[in-house]
Amino acid sequence: MMMNETTTNSNGSGSGTTTTTAAPQPIQSIVGKEDTKLEELLKICSRVQVFNVQGEPLFRHPPVGTFSKDEFNECLSLFDNSSKAISQGITIEGSTFELYRAFNDLVVGRRGDETTGEGISFMKEIFMLATYQLPILSARVMPLMKDYLSTYQ
Repeated sequence: MMMNETTTNSNGSGSGTTTTTAAPQPIQSIVGKEDTKLEELLKICSRVQVFNVQGEPLFRHPPVGTFSKDEFNECLSLFDNSSKAISQGITIEGSTFELYRAFNDLVVGRRGDETTGEGISFMKEIFMLATYQLPILSARVMPLMKDYLSTYQ
């Protein structure tokens, strides 16, 4: 849908220029319909990526393509051994994150400090990776991720 806006010349003739601008579009979910849960998650996260079991991207915001298959496999290996995951951390797109929680279906970590750092959460089944600028906490992001992913299970 496009919106048209007409401006009038200063002489009042009404023969001004027409400027066409795109109307804001609703965020589409991975299944192609409007999704307010995803919109809420995107408001607070700097990056959200959803993958299938093979590591193929289903959704990326922003649509950057540098998250590699090797990085996806590295994320998957985090669920094999929680102690190893916490001791090793994870490197995503050149940034190393220290992990401080590792569960059966979720790992959580951060890099940097509380003012300039970034948090990371990786959840499995339908795989979702989200990063967020601190002071936003994983306690805010994880429930939104779980709530969003629960609609696809």
